[in-house]
Amino acid sequence: MTFKNLIGNKWFKRIGWPLLALLFLILLIGLILNIYFSPVLSTRLKSTVFKLSNGLYQIDFANSSLHVLPGFIVIDHLTLKPDLAVYDRLKKAGTAPNNLYNLSVDKIVLKHVHPYDLYFKNQLVINAIELKNPSLKIIYRQVRNHDLPDSGKKTFYQRISGSLKSVHIGQLLFTNIDLLYQEDLNNQTKITRLKDVDVTGTDLLIDSSSQTDKTRFNFFKDITAVFHNYHGVTANGLYQYRANSLTFSSEKASVKIADAVFMPIKSATANEVLARRSVNLITDSVVINRFDYHNFISYRKFIAADINVYGNKAEVFFNGTLPRKPTDFSKSGLYALLKNVHRTMNIKTVRIYDLDVVYTEINAKTKLRGAITFGKLSGKISNIVAGEDTIGQTNRKLTADFSTYLMGYGKLDLRLQFDPADTSNTLFYKGNLKSMNLVNLNPATKPLGLIQFTNGIVTALNFDMQTNAKKATGKVTFLYHDLNVMLLRKDEKSSLKKMPFVSILANAFVLIRDNPRFNDSVRVANVVYQRPENSSYLGLLWRSVYAGIKESIGLSAEIEQNLRQKAADYKQNKQERVAQKAERQEKRKMRRLKRIKKRAIKEARG
Repeated sequence: MTFKNLIGNKWFKRIGWPLLALLFLILLIGLILNIYFSPVLSTRLKSTVFKLSNGLYQIDFANSSLHVLPGFIVIDHLTLKPDLAVYDRLKKAGTAPNNLYNLSVDKIVLKHVHPYDLYFKNQLVINAIELKNPSLKIIYRQVRNHDLPDSGKKTFYQRISGSLKSVHIGQLLFTNIDLLYQEDLNNQTKITRLKDVDVTGTDLLIDSSSQTDKTRFNFFKDITAVFHNYHGVTANGLYQYRANSLTFSSEKASVKIADAVFMPIKSATANEVLARRSVNLITDSVVINRFDYHNFISYRKFIAADINVYGNKAEVFFNGTLPRKPTDFSKSGLYALLKNVHRTMNIKTVRIYDLDVVYTEINAKTKLRGAITFGKLSGKISNIVAGEDTIGQTNRKLTADFSTYLMGYGKLDLRLQFDPADTSNTLFYKGNLKSMNLVNLNPATKPLGLIQFTNGIVTALNFDMQTNAKKATGKVTFLYHDLNVMLLRKDEKSSLKKMPFVSILANAFVLIRDNPRFNDSVRVANVVYQRPENSSYLGLLWRSVYAGIKESIGLSAEIEQNLRQKAADYKQNKQERVAQKAERQEKRKMRRLKRIKKRAIKEARG
């Protein structure tokens, strides 16, 4: 059928021509809207941004085009940047925001814009806005540390009400953001660059009813940010942290971190420092609930109701053999640690679930490596406060309650208590260990204490101690039965050798086999333990309890030293006896030779 026959067809006259006319009309309307609506949209957008930011930000773009049939608008080469002259003026007045934003994006798609509502009702309604591969730079400089008073300050709605009655955006999508974050604090600049960041804003509404709605964040019902392959480096450059993803939700006020890892950096500078002490943490997930994101974003204050840490492993390492700078122990410990946190932190509760903790130490005296393990540690830490704004607060005692399995066997309950406002730097720690075979302690006691338990059952271990980082004092009650030990020494090849003779004497005449013994009352050790110069803070805690255990079994530091001295004397005497025996044998040999020589001379003369 030719075109002439087609247009002469009856059905085409009845249906085709009206459809063509309608299509032409739609295209004509679209062309008119594109010509007239784009400048209107451009003017309204620029005016809205300018008014909402009090003139601080300016928005600009190359052009915009309306696509009528698919129902979207495309904006090319959009930039959002601050007016630095306005910022400097606000900074001098003390009213400038702490965060500055620079945004650039090649293309923005506005889906299902309602031009009728914008042109005739002064209502900006957009179903969705998509920004793909934008570049965002955030600069944080602390101009003020508190919110400005609301009195006399216009709301965002009041600022735009002269030109718009309302703004409603169903969804705002930022995909694959290239984020550069610059933090200028304490005369230092820290720059973090992250890629593959997605942000979704849901249900933005600016009108007379939402202007005072405290449940919204920047007028959004919810903002969800997902940082894929999140990573960074600590301020001191010694550690790195990373996670498969970090997800923030403003509506839930929560942060979820998947597969978080905190580990030392492998570099020449870091290795020199971390060769002495280091920390390694691997978790399955970390969840922060009731997170005060407003204070964090505006003032970098970390405030949260609770943090939940799930699995996996924490490793603490200390090398006591390396030389260290002279240390004032009074300036170490938890007080100094919290005091040196320059960022305000206030966490009500940290809950830990099934975390395997390993403390490894290379002993300063033995030069050997030993480890104390705490299997499946669970518990909570309450009232963590740090920073200048909180360190002096009263009635904010930090407490920690843990339940774990010592060396993977003995059920151990721990409680620690510390007052961040107490300048005496006193930590109170107490615990209770249930039944356990003492042989299971050997992986720690052999390299770190030169003692091997060959037999013995713990009935119970209770300790109630306190330390100021220089010394530890308190009571240790160690109940056990059928104790037997082997004292050890390190030979020239750094191997452990048994000391059977001294061990027999110790087990027979020195050590107390049971506590309580026969009908005697329970022995309680009163511990006063001075922190050795080349030891860690954690080492002070476990060694003070270990000192109480040794005193309970009759092997105090003085007695152990005497036994080892006797062993050394015995070894020295043995060496002297061997030398004397060799000397006597040599003299007898010489006398025998002389007699033989005389006998030979007589025979030769005869």
